Amino acid sequence: PDEAPVDGYVTRGLQLENNHLGIDIAAKHRDKVHAPAHGRVVYSGESNILGKTIIINHSGGFITVFGHNDSILVQSGEEIIKNQIIAYVGETGISQGPHLHYEIQYQKKAIDPTPFYFDISVN
Repeated sequence: PDEAPVDGYVTRGLQLENNHLGIDIAAKHRDKVHAPAHGRVVYSGESNILGKTIIINHSGGFITVFGHNDSILVQSGEEIIKNQIIAYVGETGISQGPHLHYEIQYQKKAIDPTPFYFDISVN
């Protein structure tokens, strides 16, 4: 995954010690969420914490997770292409304002996408 999934700014970074396995990107409600790479949707549904959630399996051992979506446009098992609109930003689940929770996992370990995909600092 080598593209930012949404335009916005990072409000919370990766915090493994607090079980926050991704970053939070503040964005406008219903902004488009794009797939950062080709892949296959392995989960499209509800989570108690992340609300409307999408999980995509990408080649090379990468998995991406997208949480707090307002609405989801893809289904489990669907093959998606890079930059495809997969959801709209929301505040479902446990959320304080519209944002996207975005995770990248490599070989089942969370990695921080901030230094690679965003040229802004964590606030």
